[in-house]
Amino acid sequence: MGSPRAASTKLGIQTDLCLSAAKGLGAVNPMLSLYFALVALRLSARAGDPARLATAQSISGFMLACAGGPVGRWGRDWLDAATRYADLSGDRLLKGRVLACEAQVDVNRGRWNAVLRGCEAAKQWLERTRNPPTWERNMVEMATLRALEECGELKQAWQRARDWRADAQSRGDLYAQTTADMYLAFACLGEDDPERAEHTANQAIVRWTATPPPFQEFYRLRLLAYAELYRGKFGAASGRLEQAGRAAHAGGLHRFPMLILEMALLNARIRLPAARAGDRQAFESVVRSIDRIAALPREDVTGQVELLRAGVAPSGEAAREHLARARASFVAGQASLGLVYAVAAEAALDRLPEHDPRWQQCDAQLVAQGIRAPRAWLAMFAPMLHSGNDSSATVAARSR
Repeated sequence: MGSPRAASTKLGIQTDLCLSAAKGLGAVNPMLSLYFALVALRLSARAGDPARLATAQSISGFMLACAGGPVGRWGRDWLDAATRYADLSGDRLLKGRVLACEAQVDVNRGRWNAVLRGCEAAKQWLERTRNPPTWERNMVEMATLRALEECGELKQAWQRARDWRADAQSRGDLYAQTTADMYLAFACLGEDDPERAEHTANQAIVRWTATPPPFQEFYRLRLLAYAELYRGKFGAASGRLEQAGRAAHAGGLHRFPMLILEMALLNARIRLPAARAGDRQAFESVVRSIDRIAALPREDVTGQVELLRAGVAPSGEAAREHLARARASFVAGQASLGLVYAVAAEAALDRLPEHDPRWQQCDAQLVAQGIRAPRAWLAMFAPMLHSGNDSSATVAARSR
């Protein structure tokens, strides 16, 4: 029989292999990634290795916590245990890793300011270690970029994506390059260039010699759908949305709350024009999407739900009530661009002239964030601007 020390060493090696597999498979096969994280949890517990156990708890914990429900409570408990050990041990890398995992939970709960705080803290801990691991760095960057976008800091997010891409290219990190390119593709839409947006997203995937990770393929197709929506080609956008849905199902991603939100928001935005023009099928599709968004256990959905409900409200008075609630929610969540979209929707509903201060304020805020054609951008997100019965503001949006 081998010595206890040899057995412990073997379990440690096995744990490390499983943890590496869990990290590497996270964007390719989430369920298999979770399996390896749970195996690592069992192995590290058997080895009596608290540091490896805390790492396994943080990785498996954030995956389960993101899922919610009973397993989500287990994940929350594991994350808390990992946090306690990281605090007691003084392990800088582990502290950064746990904070990065906590930030991912906040991403899936729509707590964007908490994401920014957690990522900044994680980054500081990771920078105090020698050669911070790629996975932890990428987790922090991905969460930070999305949080900056959601908080309305588009210009900062897109510049950070450029910096991240350059760094990833210097390190040969294809996954990080591809993810950064998806953000930069959206920046091209902000520059009023949907063709370059599509090219950027497509080229990011071409670099993969094998099948690209399902998350990346989903976000590529999502970008292509938004490019068609930006052009006002709603049928083509719907086709891209269907492709994105198939990609999500094929990759086992369709149950992730974040992807449910992405799909439902995009579907509602695509079908709103037809719904407002009297298409009953489109109206019912929008209502179903709104209901799916409202049912998600997230803190950032109220404003989006009320904004969309305003678009299908039975009267102008009802629409204004929904928009007032949307504004209040966006203010409370410090979602500055959501507030711009609500104000623009009110301006369109009131048929305000182009020179009205509310229109000018919306334009100025978007230009400050790098949006070259504010009204075309608003037409994707403010429901009153792309209706079947175009107002003068809508016509102006297409010409600017």
